Amino acid sequence: MTVILGCTRDTSTAPMRYLLDLPTMSVRYKLAQVKAFLRVSADTKHPLHDKVGRQVQSRLKRGTEWMNQAATTISECCEVEDIRKGCEWIPFEDSEAKFTTVEMSLGRECREWPEGEADAAVEALIDKLSDPDDVTVFTDGSVQRDPPTKSGWGLFARKDGITAKENSGATSIVTSSMVMEVKAITETLRWMTEVHLTKAVIATDSMSRLQTIDKKMLYTDWIDLIYAGHIEKLNWIFCPGHSGVIGNERADTLAGQAQIDGEFTLDPPHCTC
Repeated sequence: MTVILGCTRDTSTAPMRYLLDLPTMSVRYKLAQVKAFLRVSADTKHPLHDKVGRQVQSRLKRGTEWMNQAATTISECCEVEDIRKGCEWIPFEDSEAKFTTVEMSLGRECREWPEGEADAAVEALIDKLSDPDDVTVFTDGSVQRDPPTKSGWGLFARKDGITAKENSGATSIVTSSMVMEVKAITETLRWMTEVHLTKAVIATDSMSRLQTIDKKMLYTDWIDLIYAGHIEKLNWIFCPGHSGVIGNERADTLAGQAQIDGEFTLDPPHCTC
């Protein structure tokens, strides 16, 4: 490190580690504990899963005492109770393809198309997949990282060519746009349940999420909302972001302008340093 940084021989390791942005051993130890804690939280079959959230005492400071230490570290940035216990994505039996029909024929190359063509292509897909009574919903997520301020979600819904719903929200926790995209879809299904809508075409610019849905995997909260309401059919469309699609642009604006309020449940993230 001395040679790389051009420091003198008597320069201590601590400042050189700081300059190279390398975590100390104590920080690495804490990160290892947090990673293990999150894995236990997500795995309902793990023998320690039932102990998540409980104070565990150990005279020898071994066994499950590390879980208390991990919880203390996590509480410095968020509430431990806000982390989901259990898997976030689970297999969904859908032999009739009522909720996992995905259309991904459009790609990010739409961003290079002349103005208006991407919007027309998305609308053509919506017409192809939807019935007259369907609601069309555009969802999007937004993260402000410079400076790290907030993460927001937004949804724009229309029915019969008329705006049916606009909604948004944000959290002070800086996460990923994909996480916020999932939140936007969750709130879409919650709204559909509340107003007794039965069918929808959901347009999202998250290709990875659609690939998961196409494999017959659904987000846990979505399944609960589908069973709780009157939802009969969902069609999913990949809508390239930042390509001039009017509905997507509106959802993106709503996500970016969302105000921080309410509660936000976190799923076990990938913890890195």
